[in-house]
Amino acid sequence: MSGIYLISISHSYADIIVDGSALLNQQATITTHIELKNMCKEQNARCQGGTYFYIDIVTPDKHGLSHNKYRDFSNEKGHGYNKIIFNNILSDNKESTGNPHLIDKTAKVILNEVTGKQPSELYGSLFVEGDKAHVIIANPSGISCDSCRFNNTGHVTLTTGIPVTHAGRLIGYDVNHGAIQIKSGGLRQSSYSDTFLDLFAHSLKIDGELIGNDILAIIGKHAVSFAPIGKNIDIRPIGGFTSDYQKSVNVEVSRVGKIYADRIFINTNGGSLSNKGLIDSDDIVKIFSSASIKNSGKIMSRKVALRGADYIDNSGGYIKTERQSYPFDKKDKLSIRMFGGDIFNRGGNIYSNSGNISLKATELVDNNKGMIKSNSTSGPANINIKSRGLNNSIGSIITSSDIDISTSRLNNNRGKIISVMGRVDLTYRRLTEHQGAIHGGLDVYRTIKH
Repeated sequence: MSGIYLISISHSYADIIVDGSALLNQQATITTHIELKNMCKEQNARCQGGTYFYIDIVTPDKHGLSHNKYRDFSNEKGHGYNKIIFNNILSDNKESTGNPHLIDKTAKVILNEVTGKQPSELYGSLFVEGDKAHVIIANPSGISCDSCRFNNTGHVTLTTGIPVTHAGRLIGYDVNHGAIQIKSGGLRQSSYSDTFLDLFAHSLKIDGELIGNDILAIIGKHAVSFAPIGKNIDIRPIGGFTSDYQKSVNVEVSRVGKIYADRIFINTNGGSLSNKGLIDSDDIVKIFSSASIKNSGKIMSRKVALRGADYIDNSGGYIKTERQSYPFDKKDKLSIRMFGGDIFNRGGNIYSNSGNISLKATELVDNNKGMIKSNSTSGPANINIKSRGLNNSIGSIITSSDIDISTSRLNNNRGKIISVMGRVDLTYRRLTEHQGAIHGGLDVYRTIKH
């Protein structure tokens, strides 16, 4: 008996089901390949066979968009090695199995829109066969990834938004609900160089490794425009926020969650972000929240920019930038920039190895038992803090360069404000200092507000 079964299906099979109510030119053809475990090259406990879904995508329009609709779109996790293959090969290709829907051109964008009520559960490899294309999976009911691997696609978009089209052209997504979850097996783009990963959802939870080159997460209720690589994306909030939603966490990186990329951009609209795991970038991490940012894990990069409208809380957390081996220009000397209503660093660590640190709060910067430190042997290492109040009780603010602090209330009880080789500029209305130390390698300048 053969170990491989081939089943050609026009409208349904198992967990990938074409939407039969869609227009005919939006209904892909699916062929399934079921490989039994007795076909494995090595017979062992890891050999469990696998299921391949081979999708002949529909004919692209004049803009290169292949719009495919499904009632369900999942390949559930099992013991085997599963694949979803998008056939983007011209029909007359003599070396490979061509797609009969692709007569004279292949797709630039493969939109997979799920119209049913079930979330998409993705496991294994998702592969574009033939010409590389932008793969979009849109399911308002939610998307989970567990051991997902995307291959031969320079751009991947996972969204719980509803695709918005005009005159047959994709113009964006409306996100009102739905969660994206990265489970323990994680999500990986196989090629890191010049690849892009978009996550557009109402909420995002990361319990595994999320690995890519350029990661953009826009989370919350919003309308986001479709734009090619290199073009600006427009974000428009969608109304209906409540006070409870404003207090909710809509981006959560758990203790076992990790994000690795060259560049990481996260924008939360309406809710907050919580990181208990690791956010690690080679170039830059930018996190903007209309509510709050709470980091009790680690954020590491060459540059970090955090903005929380309510507050940023790094209590017990660790933020580190490393720019020692990178050149600086006149406009780019900041390594860590934080702006919030309040900034809490109680028992936390904010450290820059070469590069300036800027903390600005409309209310309080609380560095109780915390460390804010910048160090450099040749590059910039200034620390600038501006707030209504600064609590440095039992805290340390230390740099090899200059310190500039402007605040109304400065508490430095048993604290340290030390510039090893530079100057310390203090502007305050009231200073409380019991057993504290303020030292400048060049000098200390004090300006008392009236």
